[in-house]
Amino acid sequence: MSLMTAECFSCKKTFKTLYSLKKHVTQRHKDIDEDSIIPVFKDSTGKDVELPQACNSLDRESHAGFKMWLFGLIERLNSTFLPRLPECNVDHSTYRTFPCVVKCRAKLVRANVLSTRRLSGIIPSDSYKEIRTLQKGSVPTRDSVSVAGVQESSEIRKRAKTRRWVKIDFHQVPRQYFEYLIGKANLLVNAVRDVSHKAQPTYKSTTRRILYKIFDPESFFDTLEESQVTLNTEVLYSGNTVCKESSSAIPLFAEEEIARAKQRAHVPSQRRKRPSSKSTLVVGLGEGRATREIELIWWPDLYTLIEHGQMVIRMFAEKCEF
Repeated sequence: MSLMTAECFSCKKTFKTLYSLKKHVTQRHKDIDEDSIIPVFKDSTGKDVELPQACNSLDRESHAGFKMWLFGLIERLNSTFLPRLPECNVDHSTYRTFPCVVKCRAKLVRANVLSTRRLSGIIPSDSYKEIRTLQKGSVPTRDSVSVAGVQESSEIRKRAKTRRWVKIDFHQVPRQYFEYLIGKANLLVNAVRDVSHKAQPTYKSTTRRILYKIFDPESFFDTLEESQVTLNTEVLYSGNTVCKESSSAIPLFAEEEIARAKQRAHVPSQRRKRPSSKSTLVVGLGEGRATREIELIWWPDLYTLIEHGQMVIRMFAEKCEF
C-alpha cells in the first residue's frame, strides 16, 4: 500500500490525512486559520498527486443527467434508515468502550453478541461453566464474571443493534458528475492511497483511492437538494412504515383547542399509527478517535475504457426504539 502525504507549510512536517494536518496546525501554529488550509498531496518521489478537478457548472444536458442520477442516489440513502435493514456493519468500537471483567477478555468481547450455546467454542470451558452458572441464578465465584459485567454486556448488545455504519456503493459514476458534486459541496481531499481492490466491479492489484470526509454536511445537503427530492436525516417509523410526527404535540391556545374539538365532533375517528422507532443520521466530530462523519470514497481508475469511477458513501445511522 502506497501512501500520499501533505506537508505543513510552516514546519514542513508531513501528514497522511487532512484531518491530522488541521489538528497539527490548531495545536502548533495557532496563528494560521485551519479553514484556509488547502492540502497538496505528494507521492514518495515528491511529485504532486493527480486529483479530481472540482467544477461548479455543467452544460444543460449534463446537468439534466446529473439531476436524474441524484434521484437514485437520494433514494438509496433514504432506504438505509429502514428499521429492518440487516445490520451487517455494526459499530464495533462500542464494544471497546465498555470492557467486561471476564476471563479470556479479548475473545469474550466478540462473544458478547453470540448466544451462550456458541460460547463453548470461543472461550475456555471453565469460563463457559461460570457464565452458565451465573445465568441460572447461582452466586458467582471470585473469578467468574461480575453481575455488573453481564449487565454491561447486555447494554452493549442493545447499543450495537441501534448504531451502525452504512456503506453504499455506486458503480459507473461519470467523472464529471463526481467533480461537479465535490465542487458544489466545497469538499477537500482528506487522504490518498494506492491500495488493492478485491471486490466488484473489477479486481485491481493496485489502484488509487481518494477519500473525502464531511463533518459539516450543510453544503453537501444543499447540493443534493438540486434534485428537489428530500434527503431524510431523521425519520419516524411505525414498524417498517414511515409515519409523520403527530401535530398534537404542538402546544395550542384554548380557542384553537376548542375549534379543533368542534371539527372532530361529527367525524369518525381514525386510528393513528404510533411511532415505534426513529432513525437518525449522525454527523459530527464525535469523541476522541470515534468520529461520526460522512465519508465519500472515489475510485477513479477501476475502469480503463470509460471515464467512469466508483463512488462509495459511508455514514453513521442511529436507531432509537420507543
